[in-house]
Amino acid sequence: MRGINFYFFPIYLLLSSFLFSQSLEEKELIAEGNEFFSQQKWELAQAKYAKALTLRPSSVKANYNMGNLLYEQNLFSKAQPYFERAAENAQSAQQKARIFHNLGNTFMKLKKYKEAEKAYKNSLLQNPKDNETRYNFALAKKLLNLKEKQENKNKENKPEPSDFALKVKTEADEATQNFEFSKALEIMQKGLEKDSTLNHFQDFMTKLKEITLLDSIK
Repeated sequence: MRGINFYFFPIYLLLSSFLFSQSLEEKELIAEGNEFFSQQKWELAQAKYAKALTLRPSSVKANYNMGNLLYEQNLFSKAQPYFERAAENAQSAQQKARIFHNLGNTFMKLKKYKEAEKAYKNSLLQNPKDNETRYNFALAKKLLNLKEKQENKNKENKPEPSDFALKVKTEADEATQNFEFSKALEIMQKGLEKDSTLNHFQDFMTKLKEITLLDSIK
């Protein structure tokens, strides 16, 4: 956690004592929240972090941990502002690198690939040697490019699917119902090699590509 600087002057002794006790309470609340977090007791952990943030809304650690807690629960849109607030107040390069990495992951889950690319870039400015961030940065660029290509293809006329194409799509749908997204994508790609009318389902294939790529986020 980022330390707080206190300046003690005799005339402000009472105020300084209050700030010191407040910082101790904040640390205790975060520590208690971390304990609940490790036990996956999300509601209890969230209550502790929230109380710590009432004491100091700019707390880097409380904001960062709250963001992580919400991310773990797949509440990505709620996690985003906490990571952003933590990034705004972080002081060290190590803190900023870690926070921007997680913010990038959050944007990836929200399919905001341009924002994710920027967050990873900010992380790499603080720690250029982080291989996981470099990997995710490249992945964000790839997904952004895929999204832009798909948007361009959507403007084109799509061919009507043949009976074979419809059969392949049904098989892929069955795979997705079993959460076998990589298998579904493979079915569609192999079918496309035999029948170009499967291009009618480009949106579906793009979503499958996104899912399989997002599963590899580090």
